[in-house]
Amino acid sequence: MKKLITHILLFCSCFLILDACYYFVLQKIPAKQPDRRLEQLIKGEIQADVLILGSSRAAHNILAEDLSNLTKQKAFNLGFRGTSVDFHLQLLQWYLAHNAVPKTIIYTADVPFMFDRDVLKYRTDLLLPFVCYQEYCNVLIEKGALSKLALVLNFAKSNFNTVFVTPKVTIENYTTKLGSNPIPVELYKGNGEHFIADKNIVMDNKMIKAFKQLQDLCVQMHIELLVVIPPNNKPLNSNFIKILKKQCFESTLLYTYSSNFKTSKNHYFYDVSHLNVLGAKKFTNEIGNFILLKQKKS
Repeated sequence: MKKLITHILLFCSCFLILDACYYFVLQKIPAKQPDRRLEQLIKGEIQADVLILGSSRAAHNILAEDLSNLTKQKAFNLGFRGTSVDFHLQLLQWYLAHNAVPKTIIYTADVPFMFDRDVLKYRTDLLLPFVCYQEYCNVLIEKGALSKLALVLNFAKSNFNTVFVTPKVTIENYTTKLGSNPIPVELYKGNGEHFIADKNIVMDNKMIKAFKQLQDLCVQMHIELLVVIPPNNKPLNSNFIKILKKQCFESTLLYTYSSNFKTSKNHYFYDVSHLNVLGAKKFTNEIGNFILLKQKKS
């Protein structure tokens, strides 16, 4: 019996030592990621005057470098493909906890899916490579992406792919130094892989509440919030605009693209809902001039 207990204690000791060593393996995972913005965020390395939030419409359609050059203020893009309003709210909360308060937030409205229940998600998969940071780990446990064992065991914080597979650089995860994800000029993709044409929008009160919380946070921190509506390669959804205006605070600025982006050869678009780099430059220039004009008036 004593021998059995000794073996059990020895096994447990070895396991705990290995688990402690595994922490150093977890710390190496972020360095393998093509997109390390979430690490920059949590380490307080962004420190932007103008912060860009949103889904792929933010990531692809607004070029932080161009905006910085035009406004003479440091802009940084924290847009992530396929992400929902509650994810953007969480990003802002983390950002404010670790970085200086920005002067302006540009929030890119995902027309018409911003408040939809199904299309956009709280993407826990984006957080998994950065699980060595406790704040991300806690949320992954809360969202059910990790077992509660991850609270006490490092082995429970990752899977085989996260540890041993190095992601390849793709259109979806490539970012510039200031976080933007410009899409090169290619053959027009039409509806694309991610766009759901003519979907019946199912309003999600959770997303509406998250947008109000995001606006509340901007008011509390004295941040100017500019909600921008980027172009789709189809007529502007007037019903969505009405819904969005109804959800915006008085202090929230709303900007809708003003230039004509539609051409016979789809010159400015990658697909129906995303601009290529030429379109992004044009749209970014619009936003930058709007910010400069507002600054002159104030």
